[in-house]
Order: sequence, then structure tokens, then C-alpha cells
Amino acid sequence: MTKIIYFVSFLSIVSTPLSLGLQKVKLFKRLPKMWPIIIGWIVWGIVAFLAISFACGCRSYSKSGQGFQWTTGVQTFFWWVIDILFLIFEWNKLHMLWIAPILFFFAQLLVLGKVPLLSPIILFATRILFGIILIGVEKPEGL
Repeated sequence: MTKIIYFVSFLSIVSTPLSLGLQKVKLFKRLPKMWPIIIGWIVWGIVAFLAISFACGCRSYSKSGQGFQWTTGVQTFFWWVIDILFLIFEWNKLHMLWIAPILFFFAQLLVLGKVPLLSPIILFATRILFGIILIGVEKPEGL
């Protein structure tokens, strides 16, 4: 009889950490619903930082009279467009993880490859954006 009591008490000691572990697992099952939203906003913040820093960089280059490359201008335009669209619409911001790098390299293709219909439209929109960004600064040649 004492062996059974010792065995039962041993089982209760061993099973207690297991039951606490199961409670932790239940707690963490609720948490993953929030992580994609948090990570999405972090990604949005990174792209917003890139948009602002690229715009400030182009502005400082223009102030010093150096000018900037069209590729940088189109990349800046894409950063701003991505940020504004994902802020206005309730799209999942995790999609920015694949959209931002594609548009980063697509900007080079548009400027250097001169895609017949798309390049003039994007360059026109970029000129409009830089007309706003470069207010008060002498605009570089070709802009």
C-alpha cells in the first residue's frame, strides 16, 4: 500500500510541470494572432524610414548642387507609394516584405531599360513628387 502511495505522489510531482507547460502552450496559442500585425507595422515603419531618408538624401544632394540619379528618384517614389497605399488601405503589411524589394529593382529596370509605356508614366509621377519634395531648393537639371 505504501508503494502505491509513493508511486501516486511521484506521478503528481512529475505531472505538475507538464500541466504548467500545457497552460503556457494555451497562453501562447492566443499570442500568434497578434504577431503578424506587429511585424507588419514594423516593416511599414522600415519602409517609411526608407522613404523619408531617400527623400532627404535627394533633397540634400540637390541643395549642394550635385543632383541625383533617376533610379534613386524612382525608388524614392516607390517607397512613398507603397507606404501611402498600405496606410490608406487595410492590406496585410507583411506583403511589403516582397513588394518593396521587387519595386526597388524594378525602378532600375524602368529607368535604365526605358520600358515603352510604363517608364514615361512613372518618370512623370516622380517629377511631380520631387516637385513637392524639392520646394525651396533649386531643382537639378533634367527634373
